[in-house]
Amino acid sequence: MHCLKTLIIDNVDLKNALKYLPSGLRFLDWSGYPSKLFPSSFRAKSFERLKAIKLNKSPKLIKTPNFTDFPVVEELELKDCINLLALHPLIGVHKKLTLLNLKGCKNLKSLPRKLEMESLEILILFECSKVKSIPEFGKYEKCIKVLLRWHCYYKIAHIN
Repeated sequence: MHCLKTLIIDNVDLKNALKYLPSGLRFLDWSGYPSKLFPSSFRAKSFERLKAIKLNKSPKLIKTPNFTDFPVVEELELKDCINLLALHPLIGVHKKLTLLNLKGCKNLKSLPRKLEMESLEILILFECSKVKSIPEFGKYEKCIKVLLRWHCYYKIAHIN
């Protein structure tokens, strides 16, 4: 399985948890991820080439992992993770992330305090009604501001 580049698992609760992911993996789509957290055995070596992660509709997921372990991830989708409470703070300084889709994360209350994501192009916050403010994007704000207007249709109390 070391040559595997794409892994798609759709709403499957594996009886025996995966102990590792192949180092060549580039795309992980695990809709309905069955745990609250990412296993500690999934270390950086497994994610050196991973470009896209989709953990959509994972009702048990409450917190995201430290994204420094995912150095080249460009797309992160956490759509409809209804019990997601927090994003790891270091996602806010991820260098390669271009898409962050949090649509339907109804219990997400805040974004990381620091958002200096130099590659971010799209931030989707549909149905994230508990998020009350969006922090500054630092020197990258001009690239994101218009996209936020298009993707956020609910009231946000404060946008820096």
